[in-house]
Amino acid sequence: MKFERFTSNKQRTFLLTILLLILIITVAGVVLFPSIFYDNWIWKYYWGPVVADSQGGTAVFNGVEAHEGYTAISEITYGIIVVVALYLIYKLLKKLEITVDWRFALALMPYIIFGPVSRVLEDTGYFKPPVVYWFISPLIYLQIAVYAIFFLLLGHYLEKKYKSLKLSVNKVLFFAGLIFLIPSFALIASWILGNQWGETEGIRFDVFLIVICLTFLIVSLVYLFAHFYKKKKELIVYKNPLNLSMLAGHLIDGITSYIVSKIHFLWDYIILRSILHQIFYWRRGTLFFRLLSSY
Repeated sequence: MKFERFTSNKQRTFLLTILLLILIITVAGVVLFPSIFYDNWIWKYYWGPVVADSQGGTAVFNGVEAHEGYTAISEITYGIIVVVALYLIYKLLKKLEITVDWRFALALMPYIIFGPVSRVLEDTGYFKPPVVYWFISPLIYLQIAVYAIFFLLLGHYLEKKYKSLKLSVNKVLFFAGLIFLIPSFALIASWILGNQWGETEGIRFDVFLIVICLTFLIVSLVYLFAHFYKKKKELIVYKNPLNLSMLAGHLIDGITSYIVSKIHFLWDYIILRSILHQIFYWRRGTLFFRLLSSY
């Protein structure tokens, strides 16, 4: 036990030392060599693309041009951050003795939905600088991760202090997430009902129904097939709600993309596709991964 604790402390110290060195080198570089460290590195590969996204494509600072989207350098950086974050979150959940099951997944649902919904609101032009930057990936997912972890810790504290089923971690997580989600849904509903603050070419409910019905039909058939052959252990996984949710996400993405490519579907439905796809698409079954990863 003592050896494991010593090893854990050693790993933690090593990680913090590396992060501190990176921070010191970056700050010193920005101060001493701003053209190299900020203009041609931080701006070009990290902050510039966020600003460019808010402006619709390209942004220029001190003659350095940045484009919206990700580059190889930014993807590698964000990938490393995600790996480290996942490790730390895993250790946190283990220390708090929180079980990652279907109930925990439902508790996180408001945060998972809030990500694409708020990102869609940004695409419609609802947010203005500098607020808009916080609703562009990857900052939007960093923001959501902070909310989720904060209320996770709060829920754990309240559960341990009052020892009541009414104040469980999952309940605190879920209802706290609704604080962010409900106003976002209200804005989306306002847009659909005609109070549109940006350019639009219309909303297609017919295609929305087609996608939802086809997805529901296919997922239902998969579930029934797995239920009918439930004696086969390899098919049991297709009855798991998490796995069915992943299947639904892929179906929504695939069916919608096919319709868009074939009939030149309108921009409003692309917004709708983004919402639906991100709600159901839990990549690799890791819920916190969706909170931390980018589009």
